[in-house]
Amino acid sequence: MSNDFFILSDAVYNNGLFPQIPNYRKTDSWFLLTEGSACDIVVNDRTTVKEIRKGRYQRLVEISKKAYSYLHTFDSACKEVSYTFKVKVKANVFIENPIDFYSNIRSVNTRDFFSNQFSIDVRKITKNYSILNYDGIDDDLRDILPRTRVLDSTCGLAYQIQTVETMPNEAALKILGEKESDYINRYLEEQKMVGRADLAQKASALAGLNRGKTYEDAIWGEVAVGKLTEVEAIRKIDDYNSQSHNERLQRLLELRNENIISDEDIEMQKQLLLPVTPAYNQQKLVTAIRDKEDSSFVDEYFE
Repeated sequence: MSNDFFILSDAVYNNGLFPQIPNYRKTDSWFLLTEGSACDIVVNDRTTVKEIRKGRYQRLVEISKKAYSYLHTFDSACKEVSYTFKVKVKANVFIENPIDFYSNIRSVNTRDFFSNQFSIDVRKITKNYSILNYDGIDDDLRDILPRTRVLDSTCGLAYQIQTVETMPNEAALKILGEKESDYINRYLEEQKMVGRADLAQKASALAGLNRGKTYEDAIWGEVAVGKLTEVEAIRKIDDYNSQSHNERLQRLLELRNENIISDEDIEMQKQLLLPVTPAYNQQKLVTAIRDKEDSSFVDEYFE
């Protein structure tokens, strides 16, 4: 924002024998008569034609009374000497004294004005914070910066702070981004290792439930070493359970040939592969042996 932002018009004023009094009743504007033999004046209801003619004013300046939102951004030191904080101060700026403002318009820049207002106090706070940990810095800045309207009588400007926001500057953000990326990659790798360890533990626990390694044990073992995903393992196990006993035995033999399970594992699982005889047939067998002493039923059962 430049100082000219507040100047709505700046024109030659015809100060003749009977100069006209400017329409000072216009809302949100001051009308300043300047470049005369007398002091500058702001036209109001007490201004007379005689006063204007006597002052021999050459210019009429219209100055805005409105407040304007201004975002002032500047760098401020932090603990790390190689980096800085970028501080953003949003404030409402307005003209408090139009005569002082116009008389200093050539020598006062709005940005310089705010830098002078904020720089010393802000730097006292920011240099106590690190770019790695700056929680609470905005609250500290709000406490030290004025909350009420502030007037600088040397230039006629006034302001009132609305918000304060602080972030590491671009160079610091780049370094922080790289560190954050490294941290995330390390975290994901650690989680992957933990996941594999959990799967290995799961496979070991499953194997411990049986005397020999089952098909499920073997498949979960493949998951633990990263050769299969959990989804693939579940599908293989479901497919295995839906097969006939002969097909299951064939699958176990395939695993044996791949050195995933041993002959001893298959031997221990033989009984699980045999078809289960219904309770009715078992009772029939017992009755036949007791009543008829017919051993053919025994042969039929084991056959």
